[in-house]
Amino acid sequence: MKTLEIIFQVEIMGNSKRNIKKLNDNFRESILEYAISHNLKCANALVALYATGCRPDEIETGIKVNFDSKNNKLSFKIIGSKLNYQQKRGIRIREVTVKITDKNLQYYKSIIDIFEKNPQAYDLKIKTESAKAFSGYITKISKKLWPRKKYHASAYSFRHAKATELKNSEGFDAEKIAKIMGHASVRSQQSYGRKSRRSAGGFDDITDVETSSKPRGGDRLLRFKIKNKNEAAKKIKAASTPTDTVSPPPVRSLKR
Repeated sequence: MKTLEIIFQVEIMGNSKRNIKKLNDNFRESILEYAISHNLKCANALVALYATGCRPDEIETGIKVNFDSKNNKLSFKIIGSKLNYQQKRGIRIREVTVKITDKNLQYYKSIIDIFEKNPQAYDLKIKTESAKAFSGYITKISKKLWPRKKYHASAYSFRHAKATELKNSEGFDAEKIAKIMGHASVRSQQSYGRKSRRSAGGFDDITDVETSSKPRGGDRLLRFKIKNKNEAAKKIKAASTPTDTVSPPPVRSLKR
């Protein structure tokens, strides 16, 4: 049983990380719409996942949500997982703010309705009983919507799709993406999402992100680029400067 369980987990991770391109372009929206329209218990958790691209086990811990009705914004406060202070992994707390627009209102309306019915509501907690079961619900919906497909979505499909979305949109540099994804280092995002020159971009739902610590590598990456540029300039200069100078032959005095 343990062997089968391990194989099952590997298949899920493989499908979500490497085969996002084999899923429908709008698979997240379609799955979210299905969950909301059928009033599934995982619907609000899916909203949080769709908005932030958080880890499934972070929803299991619980995400606190607040609604700013004056500015029409939802904020999602996430307690980071994969924390390891000795290895300097993970960001302890991050808060992602999403601007509500006519374009995305349909995806966030179920949560906004809770706050509008109770204006005094604060720190609405969204959580799931099990990260594994939550990902299983997503896969079941995916199979329901696309029964003939070989590859199906999981919770991590949403996370990798969010990283791809951020990388292909203006206004999201490596450090900001790391903050949204909860990475302690900007280098971690190399395993998440794919930047495409053909992408139209245009994603602007996330307007702000605040974190309890700054991701490592942003300044280091800049210094590395500057250092490489300077070294390249030195090599070009050295190549253009002759190093072997031929000395003129010594002048001998003629005896008369």
